[in-house]
Amino acid sequence: MKISKTTVTLLFTLTILTQLHIIASKLPVIAILANPEPEDSVEIKSSRVNMQYVRWLEESRANVVVIQPWHSESQIDDILNRANGVLWQGGDRNLVLNGQFENVARIILNKIIQKFENDKVSVPLWGTCQGFELLHALVVDSLEILGPFNASGYRAPLITNEQLIKNSKMFADLDERDMSNIQTFNVTSEYHHFGVNPQSYLHYKKLQSLFKITTLAKDKDGKFYVASIEGKEYPIYAVQFHPEMVQFTKYDKNGVADSQEAVKFAEMLSSFFIKESLKNDNRMDDEDYNKFVFINSFEKLPIYDEGYYYYHFDKTQN
Repeated sequence: MKISKTTVTLLFTLTILTQLHIIASKLPVIAILANPEPEDSVEIKSSRVNMQYVRWLEESRANVVVIQPWHSESQIDDILNRANGVLWQGGDRNLVLNGQFENVARIILNKIIQKFENDKVSVPLWGTCQGFELLHALVVDSLEILGPFNASGYRAPLITNEQLIKNSKMFADLDERDMSNIQTFNVTSEYHHFGVNPQSYLHYKKLQSLFKITTLAKDKDGKFYVASIEGKEYPIYAVQFHPEMVQFTKYDKNGVADSQEAVKFAEMLSSFFIKESLKNDNRMDDEDYNKFVFINSFEKLPIYDEGYYYYHFDKTQN
């Protein structure tokens, strides 16, 4: 049977469209843990997600879904079984280890470790600033790990060496010039009043067993603090600085690194995290898109105001 050129063209077009649909449907999905709103809420009925984290993930071709601080363990399980990675945002919450928000974070951390240990499934966790601090506090089960630092509204280079970054995943894609740049230029945006002293890793043995320090930095007073860490075994990565602010700060830019070196570094970190998230086979199908709270950049959903997406507790969905 002879097939016409029109039919061949149509079949070719349909094949391409099908392949594009498959590719689009396999975009990784990152679950962002929403922060309480107000930040120091005890009984949390509202939450928010910072637009900057959403854009930072989307620049590396990821979709974003939200884990709420009032979600049950079964709801968290449901999301983690489908999402490709998790991100903990920065923020100004006064952390409380037995708080509702902190307990949700603890559930997430434990499940990510269990998935890796028991199921051999790598669902990477990324923590930024407050997320970095929360990770350390949960691991050692104490807020005493966090000390005061004068590093708010401040640009800084990173301090590292071959020993610190030896076998590092996070910095594996940096060439020699990139490594020189992050140590020479002010590539990080620092907005924190608390942090982790590198000496704490000598005191808390659990930190030594779980994480390795990859970079340090100095605050305005010259005090050293841990700037980035990564899991020795587990897919856990955290930074005290804010790579998401470099390209996506719309308002007050005081203290935000904006050099080309800073932009490249921020993009590299986003790309790295998304590549790590592609190491599992988790997927969200069309039904999941209707079930979970997805953020669509091109629509103001659900409530968008001055750089934040706002949510309110709905007991019918809990």
